Amino acid sequence: MELGTAGLSKPVIERYLNISMLTNVRLIRVYPNEREPISEIVERLRSFSPILRSKELTLAIENSSLCLYTSHQLAEIMRKVNSPHVGACVDVANSIGLLEKPIETVKILSQYAVSLHVKDYRIERNSAGGGFTIYGVPLGKGMLDLKAILKIVKHTGRDPNILLEQFMSQKQNRMETLSEEERWVREGIKYLKLLLKKEQSVKIRNQG
Repeated sequence: MELGTAGLSKPVIERYLNISMLTNVRLIRVYPNEREPISEIVERLRSFSPILRSKELTLAIENSSLCLYTSHQLAEIMRKVNSPHVGACVDVANSIGLLEKPIETVKILSQYAVSLHVKDYRIERNSAGGGFTIYGVPLGKGMLDLKAILKIVKHTGRDPNILLEQFMSQKQNRMETLSEEERWVREGIKYLKLLLKKEQSVKIRNQG
């Protein structure tokens, strides 16, 4: 299990540290919900380092879809905090809103990754009003190069949790939506397991 919340304020982090103790969860995922100077965030996170270390907890900062910070800025935060208990929750698609390519996002943040959120998508140009629309598809059916992303993470030596995320449009009714969502989950897990199995097979052959 992972805990997840929004905000990097001291009260929010303190509250979820307490919840983690009650639930025996070792990873807390948070994302910024307001823009602050990086120096203030670094100082605040450093102040939590002793309790994170003593309780063997990890705080994972996510590159959220609010797009308040670029991946380079988030990496700067983690580099300056310089704690093994403060890492990155890397969402492969959230930073597209900042015109970051998923591969670039992963390259920047993977060295700090403790959690990896994978989701697939397609981007279509709007014919009428201009601009583009991003919409979700089952994992393996869109534009995400998941194989390349897993390889990048592997080369950093990190072993993050991998979570399948999906964003899909609602269908005509609740039951149809849930049925479609379950189909996506089954397809996505099957595809992810296949890629992970191939990676493991390559590793075994190389060691042999």
